[in-house]
Amino acid sequence: MLKNKTELEFCDINYRICENLQRIRKERGLSIQALGKMSGIPYLSRIEGGKKRAGKQVVTRLAEALQIDIAEFYRSPRKPAARAEQLLQIFETLSQEGQTLLIESAKSIAAYEMRLKWRE
Repeated sequence: MLKNKTELEFCDINYRICENLQRIRKERGLSIQALGKMSGIPYLSRIEGGKKRAGKQVVTRLAEALQIDIAEFYRSPRKPAARAEQLLQIFETLSQEGQTLLIESAKSIAAYEMRLKWRE
């Protein structure tokens, strides 16, 4: 049983790291062994499985190996369906004008991201 808020926050952070590590590794098409070699971390399966905590140095090495910002490991690993449900709940609280404005804003953001991807 968790004893205090700090432990709860640490567990949440550890959960985020585990979930995001697995997601990012799979998106890159890497096996645990391959990423372990790339990062120099032989116990990666234990980290990803939540059996071993990843400290700041380990997370930094993983971010460098994956060529990503370290913050990616700390983001909330919400599932797309949960995000969509959250957006829908917010959307339904808006006025008609607010809904229209949100849709137009989302279209603008999507177009901007497409231009950024095209430039890469």
